Amino acid sequence: FGSSFGPDCSGMSGQHACVRQTLKTVLPALSGQTRKGQAGRVGIIGGSDHYTGAPYYTALGALRCGSELVTIFTAEEAAVPLKCYSPELMVLPVYSTKTMFSASTELREAEVARMVSAITDFLPRLHCLVVGPGLGRC
Repeated sequence: FGSSFGPDCSGMSGQHACVRQTLKTVLPALSGQTRKGQAGRVGIIGGSDHYTGAPYYTALGALRCGSELVTIFTAEEAAVPLKCYSPELMVLPVYSTKTMFSASTELREAEVARMVSAITDFLPRLHCLVVGPGLGRC
């Protein structure tokens, strides 16, 4: 610890003191002046009818790392299970797995357009976007 990352810890006794000092320099100070979401807003595009755990654990990791608002953009079939996992998460169903696997090219293209439109509207509100956990073969 010390050298090129964070403060110089050479005069400190023990790694815990150095880690504590490093965290103080990296993490923003909490004050009564901030609003929910200022410390991090993360969007996750993922999940399908068979894979709900991957976007959930990705969202949980984002919350544990300090993000205050996490939105999962997911399949309609995965939305209810994801909402049941945690009340802290915002879950928006933006596509249908059935339609994505449809034989009709027109249906698939319309579904992709609907998904892109829903997510694009949200992008200005996000600090970070994670793509892929639990998408399967969509």
